[in-house]
Amino acid sequence: MPMVEPEVLMDGEHDIETAYEVTEAVLRSLFGALYEQNVLLEGAILKSSMVVSGKDCAEQADVQEVAESTLMCLKSTVPAILPGVVFLSGGQEDEDATAHLDAMNRLGPNPWLLSFSYGRAMQQAALALWARDTSGNVRKAGTSSSRGPAPTARLRWASGRATERRAGRGGRDNAGAGPAFPFLASRSRLRSAPVRPPAAPRVAWCHSVRIVPPGTNTDRCG
Repeated sequence: MPMVEPEVLMDGEHDIETAYEVTEAVLRSLFGALYEQNVLLEGAILKSSMVVSGKDCAEQADVQEVAESTLMCLKSTVPAILPGVVFLSGGQEDEDATAHLDAMNRLGPNPWLLSFSYGRAMQQAALALWARDTSGNVRKAGTSSSRGPAPTARLRWASGRATERRAGRGGRDNAGAGPAFPFLASRSRLRSAPVRPPAAPRVAWCHSVRIVPPGTNTDRCG
């Protein structure tokens, strides 16, 4: 399954309007390149950054504005046939990244499943708590594992949110009427049209896109 990961960095003083414009341009270019390369969009996942103000911007957008701006940008650039969009935290604080994603799902239904692909934002709080007493936590973890896993409030909350999201999309899950990603159950119909020959790439991609002030030397990516 192709996972494409364009990231607009939040480093800098740019406002959310500038972040929106750059993200929109990047996503339009990305999906143009995917089309030219004959990538099966029904079987791809977009791993994207959110539309947020730069870290050093004097006026930081609130949760609702980030959610609305990100969704508007995605709806204007990302084909609805794409099964899912997962988000990078992109340097956001863990609580901010979680609040933004929650707000986007509350604004649904959306054309795609929205979820997370966080590393730092999911682990930061747990790592900080663990580091307070590493030896003691290792002993506690060993004791807990000998009794078997115990359900937690967070796991119950996550399970409930997942069920609610499936219900909002017609109740599709692995045990119900159909899979959460319907293309997996009906691949035979996906390529009934003639297949285009691969075209030469038109876009040279950096892993991340940095927003820089006018006049900055941009000869090299990095």
